Amino acid sequence: MIDALKLLVDAVFWLIAGTVMWVVLGLAVLAVFGPLPGVLMLMIGFMGLAMLTLAVRHARSASTLLTMGYVRHAVSQNLPVVPILEAIERGRVSRWRQVRSARRAIEQGRSVASGLSEVRMLPRWAHRTVAAGEATGRLSDALTRATARMRARMTAQQGDPLILGGAYASILVSLLLGALAFFAVFILPQYREIAEDFGIELPWQTVLTFTFFTRFQWPLVAGAYLMIAGLGGVTLWSLIRGVPPVPGMGWLVEQWCWRVPPWRGQARERSYAEAAWLLGDGLRAGLPMHVAIRAAAAGGVNSGLRSRLTRWASRVEAGESAGASARGCGVRAELGAMVETASRSTDPSGPLDFVARLYELRSEGRDGMVRAVVLPMITLGLSFVVGWVVYSLMLPLPMLMEATLPEWSKL
Repeated sequence: MIDALKLLVDAVFWLIAGTVMWVVLGLAVLAVFGPLPGVLMLMIGFMGLAMLTLAVRHARSASTLLTMGYVRHAVSQNLPVVPILEAIERGRVSRWRQVRSARRAIEQGRSVASGLSEVRMLPRWAHRTVAAGEATGRLSDALTRATARMRARMTAQQGDPLILGGAYASILVSLLLGALAFFAVFILPQYREIAEDFGIELPWQTVLTFTFFTRFQWPLVAGAYLMIAGLGGVTLWSLIRGVPPVPGMGWLVEQWCWRVPPWRGQARERSYAEAAWLLGDGLRAGLPMHVAIRAAAAGGVNSGLRSRLTRWASRVEAGESAGASARGCGVRAELGAMVETASRSTDPSGPLDFVARLYELRSEGRDGMVRAVVLPMITLGLSFVVGWVVYSLMLPLPMLMEATLPEWSKL
Protein backbone atom coordinates (compact mmCIF):
# COMPACT_ATOMS: atom_id res chain seq x y z
CA MET A 1 0.00 0.00 0.00
CA ILE A 2 2.80 2.41 0.89
CA ASP A 3 4.64 1.60 -2.35
CA ALA A 4 1.44 2.21 -4.32
CA LEU A 5 1.03 5.62 -2.67
CA LYS A 6 4.66 6.45 -3.45
CA LEU A 7 4.04 5.45 -7.06
CA LEU A 8 1.00 7.77 -7.18
CA VAL A 9 3.12 10.63 -5.83
CA ASP A 10 5.76 9.82 -8.46
CA ALA A 11 3.21 9.85 -11.27
CA VAL A 12 1.58 13.12 -10.20
CA PHE A 13 4.94 14.85 -9.80
CA TRP A 14 6.24 13.65 -13.17
CA LEU A 15 3.06 14.65 -14.98
CA ILE A 16 3.06 18.13 -13.48
CA ALA A 17 6.75 18.69 -14.16
CA GLY A 18 6.51 17.27 -17.69
CA THR A 19 3.40 19.29 -18.52
CA VAL A 20 5.01 22.53 -17.39
CA MET A 21 8.20 21.76 -19.30
CA TRP A 22 6.45 20.87 -22.57
CA VAL A 23 4.00 23.79 -22.36
CA VAL A 24 6.85 26.26 -21.96
CA LEU A 25 8.98 24.65 -24.66
CA GLY A 26 5.98 24.18 -26.94
CA LEU A 27 4.87 27.80 -26.77
CA ALA A 28 8.40 29.00 -27.41
CA VAL A 29 9.00 26.65 -30.34
CA LEU A 30 5.60 27.25 -31.94
CA ALA A 31 6.07 31.00 -31.67
CA VAL A 32 9.42 30.79 -33.46
CA PHE A 33 8.90 28.04 -36.06
CA GLY A 34 5.14 27.85 -36.60
CA PRO A 35 2.74 24.87 -36.17
CA LEU A 36 4.12 22.02 -38.31
CA PRO A 37 7.85 22.79 -38.03
CA GLY A 38 7.29 23.45 -34.34
CA VAL A 39 5.83 19.98 -33.81
CA LEU A 40 8.80 18.41 -35.62
CA MET A 41 11.23 20.45 -33.55
CA LEU A 42 9.50 19.35 -30.35
CA MET A 43 9.80 15.69 -31.38
CA ILE A 44 13.50 16.14 -32.13
CA GLY A 45 13.94 17.98 -28.84
CA PHE A 46 12.18 15.16 -26.98
CA MET A 47 14.59 12.59 -28.38
CA GLY A 48 17.56 14.85 -27.70
CA LEU A 49 16.55 15.32 -24.06
CA ALA A 50 16.15 11.58 -23.62
CA MET A 51 19.61 10.93 -25.07
CA LEU A 52 21.08 13.68 -22.87
CA THR A 53 19.48 12.08 -19.83
CA LEU A 54 21.04 8.72 -20.70
CA ALA A 55 24.46 10.32 -21.06
CA VAL A 56 24.16 12.19 -17.76
CA ARG A 57 22.90 9.14 -15.89
CA HIS A 58 25.73 7.04 -17.31
CA ALA A 59 28.33 9.56 -16.13
CA ARG A 60 26.77 9.70 -12.66
CA SER A 61 26.59 5.92 -12.49
CA ALA A 62 30.30 5.77 -13.32
CA SER A 63 31.14 8.10 -10.42
CA THR A 64 28.90 6.06 -8.11
CA LEU A 65 30.68 2.87 -9.19
CA LEU A 66 34.01 4.56 -8.46
CA THR A 67 32.83 5.45 -4.96
CA MET A 68 31.59 1.91 -4.34
CA GLY A 69 34.91 0.51 -5.54
CA TYR A 70 36.88 2.67 -3.10
CA VAL A 71 34.60 1.73 -0.20
CA ARG A 72 34.85 -1.96 -1.09
CA HIS A 73 38.64 -1.72 -1.20
CA ALA A 74 38.73 0.03 2.18
CA VAL A 75 36.46 -2.55 3.84
CA SER A 76 38.24 -5.56 2.32
CA GLN A 77 41.65 -4.22 3.46
CA ASN A 78 40.31 -3.23 6.91
CA LEU A 79 41.04 0.44 6.17
CA PRO A 80 38.95 3.29 7.64
CA VAL A 81 36.16 4.29 5.27
CA VAL A 82 35.98 7.96 6.22
CA PRO A 83 39.48 8.94 4.90
CA ILE A 84 38.72 7.14 1.63
CA LEU A 85 35.52 9.14 1.16
CA GLU A 86 37.42 12.28 2.13
CA ALA A 87 39.91 11.61 -0.67
CA ILE A 88 37.07 11.14 -3.17
CA GLU A 89 35.51 14.38 -1.96
CA ARG A 90 38.76 16.30 -2.44
CA GLY A 91 39.00 14.88 -5.97
CA ARG A 92 35.76 16.68 -6.86
CA VAL A 93 34.37 13.75 -8.81
CA SER A 94 30.78 13.89 -10.06
CA ARG A 95 28.28 13.98 -7.16
CA TRP A 96 31.08 14.80 -4.67
CA ARG A 97 28.59 16.66 -2.45
CA GLN A 98 26.71 13.40 -1.94
CA VAL A 99 30.00 11.72 -1.07
CA ARG A 100 30.53 14.42 1.54
CA SER A 101 27.08 13.74 2.98
CA ALA A 102 27.90 10.02 3.13
CA ARG A 103 31.21 10.73 4.89
CA ARG A 104 29.55 12.95 7.46
CA ALA A 105 26.84 10.36 8.11
CA ILE A 106 29.46 7.65 8.79
CA GLU A 107 31.44 10.06 10.98
CA GLN A 108 28.31 10.56 13.07
CA GLY A 109 28.19 6.86 13.82
CA ARG A 110 25.77 5.66 11.16
CA SER A 111 26.39 2.42 9.27
CA VAL A 112 28.15 2.20 5.92
CA ALA A 113 24.88 1.29 4.19
CA SER A 114 23.13 4.26 5.80
CA GLY A 115 25.94 6.56 4.69
CA LEU A 116 25.94 5.22 1.14
CA SER A 117 22.20 5.90 0.92
CA GLU A 118 23.19 9.59 0.62
CA VAL A 119 24.62 8.78 -2.83
CA ARG A 120 21.39 9.06 -4.78
CA MET A 121 22.61 7.29 -7.93
CA LEU A 122 23.26 4.14 -5.89
CA PRO A 123 20.57 1.61 -6.97
CA ARG A 124 18.07 0.53 -4.34
CA TRP A 125 19.04 -3.11 -4.69
CA ALA A 126 22.72 -2.22 -4.11
CA HIS A 127 21.88 -0.30 -0.95
CA ARG A 128 19.79 -3.21 0.35
CA THR A 129 22.59 -5.65 -0.47
CA VAL A 130 25.12 -3.59 1.49
CA ALA A 131 22.69 -3.27 4.42
CA ALA A 132 22.12 -7.03 4.43
CA GLY A 133 25.88 -7.62 4.30
CA GLU A 134 26.32 -5.46 7.39
CA ALA A 135 23.52 -7.33 9.16
CA THR A 136 25.19 -10.69 8.47
CA GLY A 137 28.71 -9.49 9.20
CA ARG A 138 29.83 -10.03 5.59
CA LEU A 139 30.06 -6.41 4.43
CA SER A 140 33.11 -6.99 2.24
CA ASP A 141 31.42 -9.81 0.28
CA ALA A 142 28.25 -7.75 -0.14
CA LEU A 143 30.20 -4.74 -1.42
CA THR A 144 32.12 -6.98 -3.82
CA ARG A 145 28.93 -8.47 -5.27
CA ALA A 146 27.17 -5.11 -5.54
CA THR A 147 30.18 -3.51 -7.24
CA ALA A 148 30.58 -6.41 -9.67
CA ARG A 149 26.91 -6.32 -10.60
CA MET A 150 26.97 -2.54 -11.11
CA ARG A 151 30.08 -2.85 -13.28
CA ALA A 152 28.48 -5.61 -15.36
CA ARG A 153 25.36 -3.55 -15.94
CA MET A 154 27.39 -0.50 -16.96
CA THR A 155 29.49 -2.59 -19.35
CA ALA A 156 26.35 -4.00 -20.96
CA GLN A 157 24.78 -0.56 -21.26
CA GLN A 158 27.86 0.82 -22.98
CA GLY A 159 27.26 -1.58 -25.84
CA ASP A 160 23.47 -1.38 -25.79
CA PRO A 161 22.38 1.63 -23.73
CA LEU A 162 19.01 2.27 -25.30
CA ILE A 163 17.48 -1.14 -24.74
CA LEU A 164 18.78 -1.84 -21.22
CA GLY A 165 18.15 1.73 -20.11
CA GLY A 166 14.53 1.46 -21.21
CA ALA A 167 14.82 4.65 -23.26
CA TYR A 168 14.51 3.00 -26.67
CA ALA A 169 11.09 1.50 -26.04
CA SER A 170 9.88 4.58 -24.16
CA ILE A 171 10.90 6.98 -26.91
CA LEU A 172 9.43 4.89 -29.72
CA VAL A 173 6.14 4.24 -27.93
CA SER A 174 5.81 7.90 -26.94
CA LEU A 175 6.49 9.15 -30.46
CA LEU A 176 4.14 6.57 -31.96
CA LEU A 177 1.32 7.48 -29.58
CA GLY A 178 1.90 11.16 -30.24
CA ALA A 179 1.84 10.65 -34.01
CA LEU A 180 -1.29 8.47 -33.87
CA ALA A 181 -3.07 10.98 -31.62
CA PHE A 182 -2.15 13.82 -34.00
CA PHE A 183 -3.37 11.74 -36.92
CA ALA A 184 -6.66 10.85 -35.19
CA VAL A 185 -7.48 14.43 -34.18
CA PHE A 186 -6.27 16.50 -37.15
CA ILE A 187 -5.68 14.31 -40.23
CA LEU A 188 -8.38 11.64 -40.11
CA PRO A 189 -11.44 13.98 -40.06
CA GLN A 190 -10.14 15.88 -43.09
CA TYR A 191 -9.43 12.66 -44.98
CA ARG A 192 -12.91 11.31 -44.24
CA GLU A 193 -14.55 14.59 -45.26
CA ILE A 194 -12.78 14.57 -48.62
CA ALA A 195 -13.86 10.97 -49.27
CA GLU A 196 -17.49 11.78 -48.41
CA ASP A 197 -17.54 14.92 -50.59
CA PHE A 198 -16.46 12.95 -53.66
CA GLY A 199 -18.70 9.96 -52.88
CA ILE A 200 -15.86 7.45 -52.73
CA GLU A 201 -16.65 3.99 -51.36
CA LEU A 202 -13.78 3.21 -49.05
CA PRO A 203 -12.26 -0.31 -48.89
CA TRP A 204 -12.75 -2.33 -45.73
CA GLN A 205 -9.16 -1.82 -44.62
CA THR A 206 -9.64 1.94 -44.56
CA VAL A 207 -13.04 1.63 -42.89
CA LEU A 208 -11.48 -0.55 -40.18
CA THR A 209 -8.75 2.05 -39.58
CA PHE A 210 -11.32 4.87 -39.43
CA THR A 211 -13.50 2.90 -37.01
CA PHE A 212 -10.58 2.15 -34.70
CA PHE A 213 -9.34 5.72 -34.56
CA THR A 214 -12.84 7.08 -34.10
CA ARG A 215 -13.51 4.86 -31.09
CA PHE A 216 -10.09 5.20 -29.50
CA GLN A 217 -9.31 8.78 -30.44
CA TRP A 218 -9.31 10.25 -26.93
CA PRO A 219 -7.68 7.25 -25.24
CA LEU A 220 -4.82 7.70 -27.72
CA VAL A 221 -4.62 11.39 -26.86
CA ALA A 222 -4.62 10.58 -23.13
CA GLY A 223 -1.96 7.87 -23.58
CA ALA A 224 0.23 10.19 -25.64
CA TYR A 225 -0.09 12.91 -22.99
CA LEU A 226 0.75 10.54 -20.13
CA MET A 227 3.78 9.09 -21.91
CA ILE A 228 5.22 12.34 -23.25
CA ALA A 229 4.51 14.44 -20.15
CA GLY A 230 5.62 11.65 -17.81
CA LEU A 231 8.87 11.04 -19.67
CA GLY A 232 9.44 14.77 -19.84
CA GLY A 233 9.08 14.98 -16.06
CA VAL A 234 11.40 12.03 -15.49
CA THR A 235 13.96 13.57 -17.86
CA LEU A 236 13.78 16.95 -16.13
CA TRP A 237 14.12 15.45 -12.66
CA SER A 238 16.92 13.10 -13.72
CA LEU A 239 18.93 15.98 -15.15
CA ILE A 240 18.51 18.01 -11.96
CA ARG A 241 18.57 15.45 -9.16
CA GLY A 242 19.72 12.19 -10.72
CA VAL A 243 16.93 9.93 -9.41
CA PRO A 244 13.11 10.08 -9.01
CA PRO A 245 11.77 11.96 -5.94
CA VAL A 246 10.39 8.83 -4.28
CA PRO A 247 11.09 5.15 -5.03
CA GLY A 248 7.54 4.25 -6.07
CA MET A 249 8.47 3.72 -9.70
CA GLY A 250 11.08 1.19 -8.64
CA TRP A 251 8.36 -0.87 -6.97
CA LEU A 252 6.28 -0.87 -10.17
CA VAL A 253 9.29 -1.90 -12.26
CA GLU A 254 10.06 -4.72 -9.82
CA GLN A 255 6.48 -6.01 -9.98
CA TRP A 256 6.50 -5.81 -13.78
CA CYS A 257 9.81 -7.66 -14.08
CA TRP A 258 8.71 -10.32 -11.57
CA ARG A 259 5.47 -11.15 -13.39
CA VAL A 260 5.79 -10.36 -17.11
CA PRO A 261 7.87 -12.43 -19.56
CA PRO A 262 10.53 -12.23 -20.90
CA TRP A 263 11.78 -10.10 -17.98
CA ARG A 264 10.29 -12.51 -15.43
CA GLY A 265 12.90 -15.24 -15.81
CA GLN A 266 15.81 -12.80 -15.63
CA ALA A 267 14.50 -11.00 -12.53
CA ARG A 268 13.72 -14.23 -10.68
CA GLU A 269 17.07 -15.87 -11.36
CA ARG A 270 18.94 -12.74 -10.29
CA SER A 271 16.88 -12.36 -7.11
CA TYR A 272 17.31 -16.00 -6.15
CA ALA A 273 21.06 -15.70 -6.74
CA GLU A 274 21.30 -12.69 -4.43
CA ALA A 275 19.14 -14.42 -1.81
CA ALA A 276 21.38 -17.51 -1.91
CA TRP A 277 24.53 -15.41 -1.50
CA LEU A 278 23.03 -13.56 1.47
CA LEU A 279 21.79 -16.78 3.06
CA GLY A 280 25.28 -18.24 2.77
CA ASP A 281 26.76 -15.11 4.35
CA GLY A 282 24.29 -15.27 7.23
CA LEU A 283 24.83 -18.94 7.97
CA ARG A 284 28.60 -18.52 7.69
CA ALA A 285 28.36 -15.71 10.27
CA GLY A 286 26.57 -18.09 12.66
CA LEU A 287 23.12 -16.49 12.47
CA PRO A 288 20.04 -18.62 13.18
CA MET A 289 18.34 -19.84 10.04
CA HIS A 290 15.25 -17.63 10.32
CA VAL A 291 17.43 -14.55 11.00
CA ALA A 292 19.56 -15.34 7.94
CA ILE A 293 16.44 -15.68 5.80
CA ARG A 294 15.12 -12.34 7.06
CA ALA A 295 18.49 -10.74 6.29
CA ALA A 296 18.29 -12.14 2.75
CA ALA A 297 14.76 -10.75 2.38
CA ALA A 298 16.06 -7.31 3.37
CA GLY A 299 18.79 -7.52 0.73
CA GLY A 300 18.77 -6.57 -2.92
CA VAL A 301 16.10 -9.03 -4.05
CA ASN A 302 12.94 -8.34 -6.00
CA SER A 303 9.88 -7.38 -3.95
CA GLY A 304 8.08 -10.45 -5.32
CA LEU A 305 10.65 -12.73 -3.69
CA ARG A 306 10.99 -10.55 -0.58
CA SER A 307 7.44 -11.29 0.56
CA ARG A 308 7.98 -15.03 0.08
CA LEU A 309 11.22 -14.99 2.05
CA THR A 310 9.52 -13.10 4.88
CA ARG A 311 6.78 -15.74 5.12
CA TRP A 312 9.41 -18.46 4.92
CA ALA A 313 11.38 -16.95 7.83
CA SER A 314 8.24 -16.80 9.96
CA ARG A 315 7.46 -20.47 9.35
CA VAL A 316 11.03 -21.55 10.04
CA GLU A 317 10.99 -19.54 13.27
CA ALA A 318 7.76 -21.35 14.22
CA GLY A 319 9.62 -24.68 14.05
CA GLU A 320 8.91 -25.97 10.52
CA SER A 321 11.68 -27.48 8.44
CA ALA A 322 13.32 -25.24 5.85
CA GLY A 323 12.58 -27.52 2.89
CA ALA A 324 8.87 -28.12 3.54
CA SER A 325 8.15 -24.54 4.54
CA ALA A 326 9.99 -23.20 1.46
CA ARG A 327 7.65 -25.06 -0.88
CA GLY A 328 4.64 -23.86 1.09
CA CYS A 329 5.75 -20.22 0.80
CA GLY A 330 6.42 -20.34 -2.94
CA VAL A 331 10.21 -20.43 -2.60
CA ARG A 332 12.04 -22.79 -4.93
CA ALA A 333 12.47 -26.27 -3.52
CA GLU A 334 16.18 -26.49 -4.37
CA LEU A 335 16.91 -23.36 -2.32
CA GLY A 336 15.09 -24.82 0.69
CA ALA A 337 16.93 -28.11 0.30
CA MET A 338 20.28 -26.32 0.07
CA VAL A 339 19.50 -24.32 3.22
CA GLU A 340 18.74 -27.55 5.10
CA THR A 341 21.95 -29.12 3.76
CA ALA A 342 23.95 -26.03 4.71
CA SER A 343 22.56 -26.01 8.24
CA ARG A 344 23.94 -29.56 8.77
CA SER A 345 27.25 -28.95 6.98
CA THR A 346 30.57 -27.93 8.51
CA ASP A 347 30.84 -25.33 5.72
CA PRO A 348 27.32 -23.82 5.63
CA SER A 349 28.09 -21.42 2.80
CA GLY A 350 29.32 -24.11 0.36
CA PRO A 351 25.95 -25.48 -0.86
CA LEU A 352 24.42 -22.00 -0.99
CA ASP A 353 27.38 -20.55 -2.89
CA PHE A 354 26.99 -23.37 -5.40
CA VAL A 355 23.30 -22.71 -6.00
CA ALA A 356 23.95 -18.95 -6.11
CA ARG A 357 26.45 -19.43 -8.93
CA LEU A 358 23.93 -21.64 -10.72
CA TYR A 359 21.28 -18.92 -10.49
CA GLU A 360 23.77 -16.31 -11.70
CA LEU A 361 24.59 -18.38 -14.78
CA ARG A 362 20.88 -18.74 -15.51
CA SER A 363 20.43 -14.99 -15.02
CA GLU A 364 23.19 -14.21 -17.51
CA GLY A 365 21.55 -16.51 -20.05
CA ARG A 366 18.14 -14.90 -19.51
CA ASP A 367 19.69 -11.45 -19.80
CA GLY A 368 21.13 -12.31 -23.19
CA MET A 369 17.76 -13.66 -24.32
CA VAL A 370 15.92 -10.50 -23.22
CA ARG A 371 18.39 -8.28 -25.02
CA ALA A 372 18.02 -10.39 -28.17
CA VAL A 373 14.22 -10.46 -28.08
CA VAL A 374 13.16 -6.97 -26.99
CA LEU A 375 14.44 -5.00 -29.98
CA PRO A 376 12.89 -7.27 -32.66
CA MET A 377 9.59 -7.31 -30.74
CA ILE A 378 9.46 -3.51 -30.58
CA THR A 379 10.51 -3.11 -34.21
CA LEU A 380 7.98 -5.64 -35.53
CA GLY A 381 5.14 -4.23 -33.46
CA LEU A 382 5.72 -0.61 -34.45
CA SER A 383 6.35 -1.57 -38.09
CA PHE A 384 3.03 -3.39 -38.24
CA VAL A 385 1.08 -0.46 -36.78
CA VAL A 386 2.69 2.16 -39.01
CA GLY A 387 2.55 -0.09 -42.07
CA TRP A 388 -1.15 -0.86 -41.59
CA VAL A 389 -2.08 2.82 -41.21
CA VAL A 390 -0.12 3.83 -44.31
CA TYR A 391 -1.48 0.90 -46.34
CA SER A 392 -5.12 1.57 -45.42
CA LEU A 393 -4.79 5.26 -46.30
CA MET A 394 -3.04 4.60 -49.61
CA LEU A 395 -5.74 2.24 -50.90
CA PRO A 396 -8.38 4.93 -51.65
CA LEU A 397 -5.88 7.28 -53.32
CA PRO A 398 -6.39 5.94 -56.90
CA MET A 399 -10.18 6.34 -56.56
CA LEU A 400 -9.71 9.79 -55.09
CA MET A 401 -7.40 10.83 -57.92
CA GLU A 402 -9.85 9.50 -60.50
CA ALA A 403 -12.70 11.41 -58.89
CA THR A 404 -10.79 14.69 -58.78
CA LEU A 405 -9.32 14.61 -62.32
CA PRO A 406 -11.28 16.44 -65.04
CA GLU A 407 -13.11 14.34 -67.63
CA TRP A 408 -10.80 15.25 -70.56
CA SER A 409 -7.74 13.90 -68.70
CA LYS A 410 -9.32 10.45 -68.33
CA LEU A 411 -9.35 9.86 -72.09
